[in-house]
Amino acid sequence: MKRKTGFVWIAIPAFLALCALGAWQLERHEQKQEYNARLENRADVPTSALPSFRQWDAVDVDAWEHRKVQLQGVFDPSREVYWFNHREVLGPGYDIFTPLLLRDGGWAVVNRGFIAAASPPQGEYIRNSEKEVTLTGFLRKPTARRWFDPADDVKERLWVVRDLAAMASWMSIDPVAPWFVHVEEPLSLDGAAAHIATPIAKPVRTPGRKVNHVAYALTWFAMALALAVITIAYIRRR
Repeated sequence: MKRKTGFVWIAIPAFLALCALGAWQLERHEQKQEYNARLENRADVPTSALPSFRQWDAVDVDAWEHRKVQLQGVFDPSREVYWFNHREVLGPGYDIFTPLLLRDGGWAVVNRGFIAAASPPQGEYIRNSEKEVTLTGFLRKPTARRWFDPADDVKERLWVVRDLAAMASWMSIDPVAPWFVHVEEPLSLDGAAAHIATPIAKPVRTPGRKVNHVAYALTWFAMALALAVITIAYIRRR
């Protein structure tokens, strides 16, 4: 009798955990559908000016994400950093994040494109530039750092999380726009098409990795059902 009771007490929380995982995957599916729809809808919105630095504290950051904006300023490559990324076709590499001193005041951190490379660029993409550029790009919110994310290697200018606050602190720029700006096309420091040393690909605006959350949800629910059947059969047999 004690063995049967012990098995049931183990099976019940396991069953609930499996159901919770299935529900979570369905929630993730719904979030992704909403995200993709929002991305497609905002891609058709006319280009607007980046909000002034005087508005950044009051602006609705979520409402502006994925909006297409135009901005003017001068790049400061001496504070450039690289974010580790992986493309399905191009493989591992690094996105180039360069601070832009805006004409109207404040800073924006611009993702100029992706370099397919096995190791960090070691600074060879840093070039002096005093030319004001006009660029268009899409706004992206920063990514929150999770407890299991590895530390950034600031000595190599290498970042593993798109943590805007940490990047801005290392770059010593303030005030900074509350979004990253992902340019429409790969961009050099003088505003021309980017052909630095290695071909640079477009920044990614949509999730690169496709995950079938519905299939995962069905798997978790199937496991929960199987556990329930086994538990019932075990109780009846005992």
